[in-house]
Amino acid sequence: KTMKKLIILTLALALIMATAALATNTRVLTMGDNHVILTDDANIWNWPSRLNNYPNLAIGEFANNDDFTSFGVHWQFGDDKPWVVATYFEDNGNYYPYWGLPFGPTSDNKRGTFFYAKGMGSNKFGARASYVQSGFEYTDNGPSQEKETFTYLDASLGLTAADDSWDIAVTGGFGTWTDTED
Repeated sequence: KTMKKLIILTLALALIMATAALATNTRVLTMGDNHVILTDDANIWNWPSRLNNYPNLAIGEFANNDDFTSFGVHWQFGDDKPWVVATYFEDNGNYYPYWGLPFGPTSDNKRGTFFYAKGMGSNKFGARASYVQSGFEYTDNGPSQEKETFTYLDASLGLTAADDSWDIAVTGGFGTWTDTED
C-alpha cells in the first residue's frame, strides 16, 4: 500500500515537473536561442503571422528569482474565417534598450504587446505592436538627484506560407530616453 502511494506520488511529481517544459521562451533560450529553427509558439515574436498556428492558448513565464513576470493569452474568433488576437503583459527587471545609449540598464520594466493574425488568401498574415516603459528615479534630501527613463514602441508585420514552409516579417520601432543627474 505504501509502495502504491509512492508510485502515484512520483508520477504526479513527474507530471508537474514536466509542465516546465512548456515555458517556450525559456526553453528556446536554453536550447541556444534557436528561435529561427525551433518551431513553436515563441516564433510569434519574430513572425507574428505564426499566431494563426497557436490560437486559444495561455502562457505564463517565471523569471528574475521566481517572480511571475509574463502572462499572455491568445483568443480565436470566428469559425468560417477565423482570426486570432493575443495580448501579453510583462513586468521584468532590468531592461537593456540598446548598448549604444548613454546609460545602463533601467529597472521597473513594463511591457504590453498586442498581436493580430488572420488568413490572407492562401497565406497567413500577422501584426504585432509592443510598448516598453522602463525607468527609475533616485532622489534624496542631499545634492544627488538622478532619473533614467526609456520608452520604446515597435511594430512588426509578417506573412507565412499556408504550409508553413517560409516566413517573412518587417519590424521597425522608435524610442525616447532621459538621463538626468543633478
